[in-house]
Amino acid sequence: MVRMKVYKINMFKDKNDYEKVLTNDNVINIIGSKGSGKTTSSLKYISDNNYIVINCDRLLELPGSNEEEDKELRIIRDMLKNKYGNIKEGKEFISCYNDIVNYIKNKTKKVLMEGN
Repeated sequence: MVRMKVYKINMFKDKNDYEKVLTNDNVINIIGSKGSGKTTSSLKYISDNNYIVINCDRLLELPGSNEEEDKELRIIRDMLKNKYGNIKEGKEFISCYNDIVNYIKNKTKKVLMEGN
């Protein structure tokens, strides 16, 4: 029998250091599977005027819980619908993502995008 060495990574051990590194960018992408805590984590920033929080499920108007929605999300959703008719999904979402990044270039806010 071959023994393999197993390493564990504790993502929360140095959480403050990770947050510092992540928030030095203007666009923070939080991705993960359903139920991994993406929305819960991003909602901490929704009332912070330094951030625009984009929940991709809400952007696509998928049914969800009654969580709070960022006021900028409606503006971005309308901008994308006016340009594309429907907001792109899957691999085609890259064009919408680029439009969102271009939209925020003139803003002093950071964008936190979350979705799976």
